[in-house]
Order: sequence, then C-alpha cells, then structure tokens
Amino acid sequence: MQFNVAGMFLNIEPRFGVGLDIESVESRPVWIIKDGELGTMAFDGLVLLVPFFIVTLGNVWTEAEEE
Repeated sequence: MQFNVAGMFLNIEPRFGVGLDIESVESRPVWIIKDGELGTMAFDGLVLLVPFFIVTLGNVWTEAEEE
C-alpha cells in the first residue's frame, strides 16, 4: 500500500522477518514504474522494519547528469 503524507510517500509492504530495525537512508535503490516502464530511483527517508512489515516514509529522486 502506498499513501501520500505531507508531500512524502508512506509505503507498507509485507516481509518474512520478526526483527525490529530503524534506518535513515539517503540513496536506497527502489523499483518504480514511470510511463509504463520499469526503472530504479534512489529513496531518501526512514525505513522501519517491524515483525512482518516494512514501513517507509520519504521521497524518491534521481541524480542529474553533468554535461
């Protein structure tokens, strides 16, 4: 499930794990679908791992190529 909260993405996904963990990430790779094409972008935000769920809150971005 994905929601838009205060301009950031809140995503909840299932997982096979029971540990607890909190991560602050700046460039975690995530899969995206844009204009029907599958691709990757970097995720900047918080990742909360709880038993059986992954909760992420943040934004995705791409690096601008220098010319």
